[in-house]
Amino acid sequence: MQTIPLYRYIRTDGGVTVSTIKPNTEYTELSRLVADEGMVLTDGENVTSCTDTADHSLWSEVEDTENAVETITEQKAKAYDILTGVSE
Repeated sequence: MQTIPLYRYIRTDGGVTVSTIKPNTEYTELSRLVADEGMVLTDGENVTSCTDTADHSLWSEVEDTENAVETITEQKAKAYDILTGVSE
């Protein structure tokens, strides 16, 4: 599993930014967790290949034995089918 540090902060215009670049202002530190090939992340309830979290200790990486996470191509195909009215 890859752990990428993220920084969430409020910009001067009131918007919120989440970035990998440490800002020169007050920020909240987060972690982006990315599962390795053939693995998924789980918090015991949810299953995903990538998540941003304030507490990375809640997540663990397990083998994706059931292909629980759809590939990007599968997700796009389903979205296309929904938009065009094609049913399974």
